[in-house]
Amino acid sequence: MGPWAKWFFAIGLFCAGISSAITAPMAAAYAITGVLGLKSDLKERHFRIIWLLVLLIGATVAFLGANPVQVIVFAQAVNGVLLPISAILLLVVINNQKIMKEFANTTVSNILGYFVVVVTVILGLRMFLTALKII
Repeated sequence: MGPWAKWFFAIGLFCAGISSAITAPMAAAYAITGVLGLKSDLKERHFRIIWLLVLLIGATVAFLGANPVQVIVFAQAVNGVLLPISAILLLVVINNQKIMKEFANTTVSNILGYFVVVVTVILGLRMFLTALKII
């Protein structure tokens, strides 16, 4: 792309940012309404309120002058700690016959699931110890 490379990169980065700014809060609204047992529908008022609140929180953080790199690093650190917890809880739920019935995990799925849990715990511990400057 030669001298045009920086422009294509900038346009691509801008488009990725805009699409994430819309879809990430929407994903959060779907997750929150799901956890709260509310209807996850774009037409529902509570769904749109949650979506708007997530957008406003993000905009407020940006307008307050937060360093975006620090915010991203913080978010990834939190993700590194929460991911193993989520993986363990998910594995527990998908092995519960009362909840999952015939869709509960098979032995092969459990082996793969335990592998994922071990990897996420190792990565989470590494993230935690790195954040504490122990390693």
